[in-house]
Amino acid sequence: MRRLATELAGASTEFDFSVASLGALESHVRAGPRDAAAIAAASAYLGETVRRQCGAKVVWSGSAADDTAGLTNGSMTVYPGNKVVKFLTNGAVDSPAAFAPVAVSLLRGSGEDVQPATKRREIPAATVAAFDAFFATPSLANFRQFDAEVGGLHDSSRRSLLAKPAALAGALYPLLSEVAVGRGYNRFDAGNVAARWIFRMFEANAAERAGITAVLEARITDSNKYVRQNAARALARVYLSEAASDKFAALYRSADSAVGIGLVAGLSTHVYYKRHYRLDYTLLDAHAEVLRAALLDTKQRNDALDTVRCMATHLKTSIDPLFAPVFEILDSGAPQQVETMLLALMSHVYSIKHGNATWTDGCRASVARVVRHSKPLPGKNKVTKVQRAAWRVFRAFESLGDTLPADLRTQIAAARA
Repeated sequence: MRRLATELAGASTEFDFSVASLGALESHVRAGPRDAAAIAAASAYLGETVRRQCGAKVVWSGSAADDTAGLTNGSMTVYPGNKVVKFLTNGAVDSPAAFAPVAVSLLRGSGEDVQPATKRREIPAATVAAFDAFFATPSLANFRQFDAEVGGLHDSSRRSLLAKPAALAGALYPLLSEVAVGRGYNRFDAGNVAARWIFRMFEANAAERAGITAVLEARITDSNKYVRQNAARALARVYLSEAASDKFAALYRSADSAVGIGLVAGLSTHVYYKRHYRLDYTLLDAHAEVLRAALLDTKQRNDALDTVRCMATHLKTSIDPLFAPVFEILDSGAPQQVETMLLALMSHVYSIKHGNATWTDGCRASVARVVRHSKPLPGKNKVTKVQRAAWRVFRAFESLGDTLPADLRTQIAAARA
């Protein structure tokens, strides 16, 4: 690998094995060929640059021939080749120039003299290095590494780290404008993730809460729709965590499309947070107002659907105040949306059985819609997911026994026959 790095360095006087020279390497990689030999040479130069910043304890391991070449200090290994390949795929979000300082910090700080974390609240050296690297140089690549490392910590460890004086929410605000990049497993929505970390800093009281709230309230009027949407996502969680639901609903009423999408996404995250930590949740009038409107908005509907299903299925919350838009979706929604609402309705019926909800006229009105969706599509013999969901709702209704009105029992029996 050293030989490959030296050969590439001879191609330009800019390649002097300094971290600053990696900007030139990025330009060289973008403009040059993308075959295996070119990637191996760029990987070797990136790795050798990192190695020279780390001292004698960091050495090459593996082989360039089988793509296993990496830098190790005996306790951990980093692979420069992976970063070069990701840079070619994802662009600046996987910048080798931003990767190098993080790799140097990791390799310098996690050698044999550093004991691994043995307790739940101990923070690994690699995580501290990623934390320090981001707040020292708040680039997109450093942020991605920060999220991967610090996001995996236990809650109490994460809060203690965010309480450090170095943790400033100001480093996160510029990232609210970032759009999602990549696809599938490699997809990274930096703006959304930044909103999550801003709320976590608010929650940990790492900065003055009023200051964070004021900045987010200002950002929801930004000219960039991604800034407005992501700021609204964080602001929703701030309002909901502070029991300011009326303020949340008032903001939604006056919101444009981008802010509305962000607020509903924030409400959805708030509900899933309650589920994750098994906390009690009550569907307040302000929440119901927002969800009723969101269920009828095509851009906000998916988040709202997931929220309603989570409330009904996992939090055992009555969705009776939402029956009007739920019925509209059952009447005219897309098949996947109809399936989601049927499963939410099933959970609601089971909540009635267990005493967490009460029988209402809305429940009675839902039966006819379930019957309609239980029937096969004209000219189709294949059983659909919507039909299966409708049959599951039937079983839920039947579990009510004699409390289910006789005429509805007859109606369901006829449909199942």
